[in-house]
Amino acid sequence: MANNAAWNTATTDPLARSVQAVSLNVAAVATAASTDYPEVTISGSGFGARTSAFDFYDNYNSYADGTLCGEIGYSDGSSYGGRPAIQSADSHEGNGKALELIYPALGNRYPKVRRDTDPTETLYAAFWFKWTAPPNAGDVGIFKIFRTGEVPAYFMEPLFYDTIRGSDGIQTTMDAGVRLEDESYNQAGNRTNLKHANQWLWLEYYCELSTATVADGRYFCRVNGQTSFSRNDFVTRQIAESRMRYVIGMFDGRDRDAHETGIYQSEEYLSTSMARVVITDNADYSLSTKWQIQPVVSWSNTSITHGQVLGAVGAGEAFRHVFNESDQLILSEAV
Repeated sequence: MANNAAWNTATTDPLARSVQAVSLNVAAVATAASTDYPEVTISGSGFGARTSAFDFYDNYNSYADGTLCGEIGYSDGSSYGGRPAIQSADSHEGNGKALELIYPALGNRYPKVRRDTDPTETLYAAFWFKWTAPPNAGDVGIFKIFRTGEVPAYFMEPLFYDTIRGSDGIQTTMDAGVRLEDESYNQAGNRTNLKHANQWLWLEYYCELSTATVADGRYFCRVNGQTSFSRNDFVTRQIAESRMRYVIGMFDGRDRDAHETGIYQSEEYLSTSMARVVITDNADYSLSTKWQIQPVVSWSNTSITHGQVLGAVGAGEAFRHVFNESDQLILSEAV
């Protein structure tokens, strides 16, 4: 199920979050949820507000194998080399299809495949990720796994990014940070949890623009539910009008590497809100080994409706976890 319209809705004020885009998005999700998967409503209290949120969920099921990324709502940067296409052979746990791109050995590929978004100061992104051959120590190349910002450029604009570098000589080094005004603010860390070949990993990113000129911007990444890096001390914009306007998940290119690598993306979810519902295989979220994001249809302080997608989580082992706008776990219950 795709909901591309909400990401391209024109607004009279390009720097404002569009109420029209929000209402269009919710209607589209509700309609699709009734046909793609059952809607479930949970009642309670203290769920909190979910302010100005727009959501996007796509498991690529509605597209034929071979469909190019430019036909499913991406800006297709094929002039840079490489055109991700839909295929079903390597779908995540059989739930939905996947976008596939094969990088040749020793070849530079920069597909720059992105989704243009409504302007936003906050962005939560989650997707399943797999690669056939991660960079090894000493490899020349780097992979660019995630990027979002003001415009798709590397310098002089607010930019969040995440890259892994085999050339550092340390197999687990990854730079995660922000580029702004031709300066980089990096955090390198042990990223062993991303070094698995032919294994699906659930990646989550949250980006929050700072107050203008103030080091209070927030950025984190989680791999399979565990925090991989987290910072809240970035200056990410110099003027208050700056907004994030695009998302690139894995298809941001790769510099030279010694081996052919296939990369895959499945079950893409994007939102301006951290308030979310996740179904896992354990009543204790921190002990979960399977995760399935749920498309939100509506949200209030006392009621949440979402399209229920079990995916790889078996019906007999499913637990629903609700996080509020502040990323706090506020409810865990059996499905």
